[in-house]
Amino acid sequence: MDSEKRNASGYLDLTAYKAVKAAYRKELTARRGRVMKKLFAAAEAEGLRVASYVKLIEKEDENYGK
Repeated sequence: MDSEKRNASGYLDLTAYKAVKAAYRKELTARRGRVMKKLFAAAEAEGLRVASYVKLIEKEDENYGK
């Protein structure tokens, strides 16, 4: 993780790190929103509704919380 905070010269560059992290979060939030919209639509089409918490994680993070 520390290597992600360093620039090409090897120096810490927290400004760039924070910008990349924020962009990634924004993109991930949008992806999760699209998935949830599809999930709610599928449930509605089947006469159901989502009634509890849905946890979405990326496939790379499948061991998260285990």
